[in-house]
Amino acid sequence: MNRLDILDKAVILECEVHDCVAELYLNGVPVGLCGLGASRKAAIPVQEFLIDGVNEIAVLINPGDAPATSLEASAQESAAWGARPPMDPATAEFADVQDEPKPDPDAEEFPDPDLDDVSGAKRWTERHINFDVEGLPAKPTTTVSARLVQYAIGSIPGQDEGEALISIGWDAHPQFENVRREPRPYPRWVRGDQNLGKAYGPLHWQTSDKLKLDADTLAGAKGFVAEVIKHLEGGNVDPILALSKERFREVCRAYGLDRAKRVAALKHLVAEGKHKRNWLFETPADDEWSFRLCADDRLIECVGPDWKPVVREVPQGEEGRFLYPMMLGKVGGAWRIMR
Repeated sequence: MNRLDILDKAVILECEVHDCVAELYLNGVPVGLCGLGASRKAAIPVQEFLIDGVNEIAVLINPGDAPATSLEASAQESAAWGARPPMDPATAEFADVQDEPKPDPDAEEFPDPDLDDVSGAKRWTERHINFDVEGLPAKPTTTVSARLVQYAIGSIPGQDEGEALISIGWDAHPQFENVRREPRPYPRWVRGDQNLGKAYGPLHWQTSDKLKLDADTLAGAKGFVAEVIKHLEGGNVDPILALSKERFREVCRAYGLDRAKRVAALKHLVAEGKHKRNWLFETPADDEWSFRLCADDRLIECVGPDWKPVVREVPQGEEGRFLYPMMLGKVGGAWRIMR
């Protein structure tokens, strides 16, 4: 049975969180964060990452300070579809916007739960939080829910009715007795999958080279990114487009976009930027790369430790700046921009 209707429907990955940050994945590809700042909900178009057959959605709860890769997966579960979780279990941006409870030095290590006066059910509160852990402590109020939803074209995600294709969730409260005793509660994977039938056929990154994030691969990826930056600063988009042919073809097909118009729009944007007085791009220092493997170790996400694309224009006062997100892969040993 084919559940996808990719010609007449839009596919959105939705998420809602409480007392945590979650990073969202589809088929091992990180597609966004939910829970930073005041935002507790996210709705992200993900049609370009759909594959034939079994699709997997996943959330990584409290993913870490930066997207840097780690050889060690989450202590609770294996990584989602080959994705590599960040190394640091604390999330600095999250901590900055939260009023974290403080430990009571006189409290017992694992106090018993409160009991509801009527039902007798267990109630976990801030006083039951165990702070003697690595990274962020578990809170009983943490919840995450995510779903892959198919909407009619023109619908408003979250308001209009859609068809939920895959749904997942996690609630700390019912299992808090065990969760609070874990030495490292986060990062934590939650995921689910379904066979959705036919999508677009094989995507070109699915058959690209398998990668290892060793010193040689990192050096090659950094050199490639430096060339992209040089071309953008020079206003020369053609070499970038030549290395992105399949990316443009697949993305435009997924969202029903005119490829020629998209190419023309990028050329116009760069040409317009080149005429700025200070059309300059940041040159990342050694500590400003936070590359990581994803999509079954076939893609490298080119981001900085702030989770933003590493290819970025130098800020110009109050103006918005040009950002160029990229995921790199190799075909026959040659670098390509695949997303």
